[in-house]
Parts: sequence; C-alpha cells; structure tokens
Amino acid sequence: MIILWTDALIYLLLTGLLAMSIVMLRKPHFRRPLAKITHSKTGMVSLLVLSFFVIIGLLDSIHYKSDKQEVISVLDTIARPLIEKSEKTYSAPFAAFLYSKEMITREDGSTFWGYPRLKYGGAHLKNPAQQKSLDIVQKAVTGFAKGAGLFLLFYLLLWSYAKD
Repeated sequence: MIILWTDALIYLLLTGLLAMSIVMLRKPHFRRPLAKITHSKTGMVSLLVLSFFVIIGLLDSIHYKSDKQEVISVLDTIARPLIEKSEKTYSAPFAAFLYSKEMITREDGSTFWGYPRLKYGGAHLKNPAQQKSLDIVQKAVTGFAKGAGLFLLFYLLLWSYAKD
C-alpha cells in the first residue's frame, strides 16, 4: 500500500471524525439530536447517500502499485472495465460505427475511407442496419424490467419499514 499526501490528509480527517464521534456519543446533550436523526426517514436516507460518497472516496484513497509499476487506487481497479472498453468516438447512443471517418482495410487488402465499426458498441450485431431497432427495444425492455424490479424491491422494503 502506498500512502500519498492527499490520502494521509483523508486518513487524518477520518481519525479526527472518529475521535470526535466517540467523545460526542458519551455526552447526552449530543446523543439527543443524533437520536432524532436516526429516527427520521430523511435523516437515514441522507446518511445512506453520504455513506456511498464516503465509501467511494475511501476506495479512491487506497493506492498500490500495479503489475506495470503504476500507482493506482482500488476504485481504478473496480472501474477497470470502463477504462478498458472505451471507444475512440460515439456518434449516438446505441451507435455501431465510429463518428469520424478512417482508412479501413478490407479482407482482400484494399482500403477505403469510411466509418469503421466500434470495438464494443454494437459488436454483437452482425448487420447493424437491420438489427439495431430490435436490439434497442430489447435493451429498453430489459432496462425497464430491471429498474421496475429494483423500484419494487425498495418500495417493499420501505413499506415494511414504515409499517413497523
């Protein structure tokens, strides 16, 4: 593990917050307002959102040397697929071809000036012109179903919590 000076400041801040929290929780006049927050739905949702920010910040402050001797963070490692699967350009959502023209070499060795296929976007389509609409509809239906399922799950969790 490598500690950068910015990481050291974050660790120092967290240590100070932890020490302050321990001192505050021992005093009843600090515990009363905190108890109100923990019994408030808005306070708990805010705490959840804040926790995600803190977790992401901490993941970005833990650094180490990779195989290539670069200093990277744990968050960089988690987000590696996003970095590795990037394209040169996108012309539109669900695009299958680059936005800019390039020299393309055919299988017979001849070249022409055109829009090459994307490496990752639409790579599963054999004929993008014909298959693109059906692919977009399938992705939209799948995304809607996943979103509706998550919404239903969170709604049921909140409903069961509010019911108690």
